[in-house]
Amino acid sequence: MKRLALILCFSLPSLIFAKEVETLIYNVEVKITANSYGDSHDSTNEYKLDLRLQAKNGLYPGDSGNTLGVLTASHSSNIFKFFGDYERLQIGETTTRISKVILPTNVMKNTLLKLTLLEDDFTVPVPGPCCININNDDLEVKKLIDLASSEQNIVFFGESAKVEVTIKLIDQKLMNLKDILSEQKDYLYNDSVLSLGSTKEANLYRHILENL
Repeated sequence: MKRLALILCFSLPSLIFAKEVETLIYNVEVKITANSYGDSHDSTNEYKLDLRLQAKNGLYPGDSGNTLGVLTASHSSNIFKFFGDYERLQIGETTTRISKVILPTNVMKNTLLKLTLLEDDFTVPVPGPCCININNDDLEVKKLIDLASSEQNIVFFGESAKVEVTIKLIDQKLMNLKDILSEQKDYLYNDSVLSLGSTKEANLYRHILENL
């Protein structure tokens, strides 16, 4: 039935886009505090945050399905690339990243936030008995947060960082699907790369239609 619904939806885009549904708008704030050294030889820590919308897979609790988009609160569209954007913090310093999730209520219940925080080394190998790794990513925090739980304030701890995630409902209203997609995409990195025949943008569109 879902497959048939998708076929009908894609064949009648104007009617689907005009459909108004109850929509939730969450403000998502991630506060990162450096509370110890990631590496003993460094005077600062270099953090890279990745915050994604993920579909629930439903196979088991905490499982996640397709990536629906990378939120612009992230330091880049791909934190695993070499020499990507990062935040340099001294011990005791804090940085805050903010974004929004804008989805129909029923879709929000079937959506997760995937949070990953890395601490990076940006040092160069040197000749001799000493070898220093280059771009060595240390995993600080990797968590899935269920958006079905509504407003939340959660604290996670990594080896060198405290991460506080605050999810706050800032609006609830009727919106048509065209506006929902447009406004949500304003808070996502542009996605133009094909991945297994699909894009994150197509995954988001399909996820909304399947869970209305």
